[in-house]
Amino acid sequence: MAGLVPEQWDGEVDGHSFYFRERHGEWRIELDLRPSGHFARTLAGTNSDGTPQYGEKELDEGDIIALRLRTNGLCASSTCLREATTVGSLFAHVDDHSR
Repeated sequence: MAGLVPEQWDGEVDGHSFYFRERHGEWRIELDLRPSGHFARTLAGTNSDGTPQYGEKELDEGDIIALRLRTNGLCASSTCLREATTVGSLFAHVDDHSR
């Protein structure tokens, strides 16, 4: 089943929330997540007759600070982040530019 679902990480580093998603060699990193005003339908449970119950969840999004698209190679935002070999070096770069 490898490759059928994306690898996703989220958390907080030095007071900045982050989200990382990778699938099929394409990835992106978002910082400072906030409500987006966009909603996704979610499975909330099952009714007694076996039919699904649905709900909605608001999606968070942040500033995309780095992304890689297979068709375009490595792309970056205005921070000119060209390469991040580790998550630690990425956040060191972000921390330097947030002061």
